[in-house]
Amino acid sequence: MGPTLSLQAAIDGLPEGIAVLDRDLRVLSANQAWLGAPRPRDGRDLPQPGESYMQLWQGDRSRPIRWFELSVTRVGLARSFNLLVVHRDVTAVERGARALHVLSRRLLRAQEAERRRIARELHDQTAQNLTAITLSLSRIELASPAGDKSMCSLLTETRELAQRCVTQIRTLSYLLHPPLLDDEGLVSALRWYISGFVKRSGIRTGLRVSSEFGRLPRDVELALFVVVQGCLTNVYNHSGSGRASIRLRRWPQAVTVEVSNESRRLTIEQRKALQQSAGLGIRSIRERLHVVGGTLDIHPRGKGVTATATVPLPARYRPYAHPHRR
Repeated sequence: MGPTLSLQAAIDGLPEGIAVLDRDLRVLSANQAWLGAPRPRDGRDLPQPGESYMQLWQGDRSRPIRWFELSVTRVGLARSFNLLVVHRDVTAVERGARALHVLSRRLLRAQEAERRRIARELHDQTAQNLTAITLSLSRIELASPAGDKSMCSLLTETRELAQRCVTQIRTLSYLLHPPLLDDEGLVSALRWYISGFVKRSGIRTGLRVSSEFGRLPRDVELALFVVVQGCLTNVYNHSGSGRASIRLRRWPQAVTVEVSNESRRLTIEQRKALQQSAGLGIRSIRERLHVVGGTLDIHPRGKGVTATATVPLPARYRPYAHPHRR
């Protein structure tokens, strides 16, 4: 038979740092990964056998930080109280996640800047050019021979078509980036959007919000506006509901928006699909919220469905929120 691998050699070969602590949290023994690992906070070695495990958390925090995943298990050795501590270095994973978060925020800001630019060009150039064409068609219509009914009819249809294009382009430019969102804030932008949604869809939609709601960080206002846009689009496309409601609330630490609709009762399969939330629109909303540290929860309520988005507020915005606001 070939040489056998001992348990200690196997433990020493693991990449995770493993140590056994006594009742006083002193290190009794450790594997090689533990003995040679840097401390999470100050770069020095992890506590050695005979040293207190608690000194690990008393390092110099001015030095580069490392991240560790920690697990603790109670084990019984010779009727004594012992703890098995396992450290797994996840610094690379954490740094990658943070870099991805920063990149996602930059990409969304770049995307929003491009949407703003396109919206401005559509409104200031394309819509204005179509308006000029409409005016020219009106002048041609007035100057055309009165007896030529087919020409007058063609000019009228063309002018009306151009006017519809102007209206559609202006609506598209506002949907790409509503100017009210920058100028007056989330509440005004939502009121404008909901008014247009009711006219386009025929779905009665109400908005409940405190008159003292105030302004939010630009990224948060944009994220919540996108949430309402996406949820109302889902109401129109999938729910078959004739009514929807939106509730916007500001808490001391966060802001929430609830979008609810009334539809037929959901089957068990539909409820499972709802909890999984695998739709592209829902994923897009969740990605947008993730960038600002927010979450989205979707659950049945009565005959309909409620989507709740929650976004934490930066510290400088928290003094303006009050617990009694509902």
